[in-house]
Amino acid sequence: MEGRIKKLEAELKNSQNEAIYYKNFCEKLLEISRERSNKDRDLHPRRGHTGYVLLSEDIIEYKHDRGKNKPPHRLAAYRCNFQTPFNRKFSREQVERQTFEDLQDIFSKCGITTVVKKWTTPPGVYDAALEKAWAADSVAFSIRARFNGRADYWEITCITNKPIEIIPEILKSTLDR
Repeated sequence: MEGRIKKLEAELKNSQNEAIYYKNFCEKLLEISRERSNKDRDLHPRRGHTGYVLLSEDIIEYKHDRGKNKPPHRLAAYRCNFQTPFNRKFSREQVERQTFEDLQDIFSKCGITTVVKKWTTPPGVYDAALEKAWAADSVAFSIRARFNGRADYWEITCITNKPIEIIPEILKSTLDR
């Protein structure tokens, strides 16, 4: 019995080491892909740029559904459109997962403190989190990926309750400099 437990523990340790190896390998491939896309789009610095470029920011009226028998809020909001460093070789699921991780860091540098991911959060939780964040903080929500065939890159559209006033260098294209 002890021999079997030791064997299983060794297999578990090997599997964990292999998972760490593949995680690091994927991160390196992602970094290489980002650097190549930065080179293709002439973004500088190639290694230090996030690969995300703020394309546009529009003022919109957002209707926030508050639930049954409650009228929706009509709020002024901002729709932001970002070009990602991911080309057509990435699936929508890969883009959405990776951009959510990346945007949390990027938004914190832009003054947005809360990011609500609608596509995986149940509706009741989403509304509660959004309601709380809207009142207290600057929030980004309703994050959606779409493929731009002309540019051959995925774009992310999101809505914020406050404008992105601080646009760090890591979000600017070479045309902005």
